[in-house]
Amino acid sequence: MLTQPAPSLTTPRGPAYDAGMSSDAEDLPELTVPDAPAGATPAGRLGGRYEILARLGAGAFGEVYRAHDELLGRDVAVKRIRLEAFVEPAQLEDVKKRFLREAQVAARLQHSPIVPIHDVVAPPATSFIVMELVEGQTLQALLQSRRRLPLDETTGLLSQVAAALDHAHASGVVHRDVKPANIMLEASGRVKVMDFGIAKLETGANLTSTGLIMGTPNYMSPEQVSGRPVDARTDQYAIGTVLYACVTS
Repeated sequence: MLTQPAPSLTTPRGPAYDAGMSSDAEDLPELTVPDAPAGATPAGRLGGRYEILARLGAGAFGEVYRAHDELLGRDVAVKRIRLEAFVEPAQLEDVKKRFLREAQVAARLQHSPIVPIHDVVAPPATSFIVMELVEGQTLQALLQSRRRLPLDETTGLLSQVAAALDHAHASGVVHRDVKPANIMLEASGRVKVMDFGIAKLETGANLTSTGLIMGTPNYMSPEQVSGRPVDARTDQYAIGTVLYACVTS
């Protein structure tokens, strides 16, 4: 597996997470201590354990926060998924249960290039995924600053993404939302793939609500766009579109 570091990560270092389908750097606000998100206690402690410190980003489907895990004494990333933004109120409880099962499946993936899920908090009307806080930038941010990457650098980065997806596929899990905003680059050049939270078990029932299409249109396979069943080939299609974006932007 190629592990060639990206030679010129020129944007400021720090945690960067995409919270939805937004693609503009301006959509990511400055690091400021936010109001406590829905589901947190008045003291800002989500699930009685995570102290919300800063809002890292926002998008169509939710927000991402930096938080401190008071039980284990470490900082984590907390992603609020706005399930109510794309389901009918009558479907919300069922979708929350399905989402929780999907997050549990994703949490079983233990592989270096995959951002691990630590916890899921599910208060009424929303859901939160607690995951490793990765210091670095997204591939999306790198492309915004450099526009295009050399082929050898691209293959060095995406070979790590491919290794992460291969591990997930071997476990029967399809990511379904592979895109530059879900690929984190550490300063060392190591890659971390995020957002397995909408993943599905390839060999099991589709855990996504009937008729609900999840993913980002620019990187979605034809079968995913049309709402048909997906398998590992959907992720293979997506990584091909990411490679094209890296070398042609």
